[in-house]
Amino acid sequence: MDKSFQIKPTCVCCGACAADCPVSCIRRQGQQYVIGRGCIGCGDCYTICPVGAVQVRVVSEEENTL
Repeated sequence: MDKSFQIKPTCVCCGACAADCPVSCIRRQGQQYVIGRGCIGCGDCYTICPVGAVQVRVVSEEENTL
């Protein structure tokens, strides 16, 4: 199992996560940011989010192959 991250609806669209992402896989979609498939699981977004809107998500082997 791998670690991934997702952004909860409590996102305030400050853009800190997108600006800090080393692989530029976070983009704004409507009223919040979303993390794309290119996420390497580094946790920078989790650490920098001022409102705690980024949460850890465990990705199963099956999901990794989709």
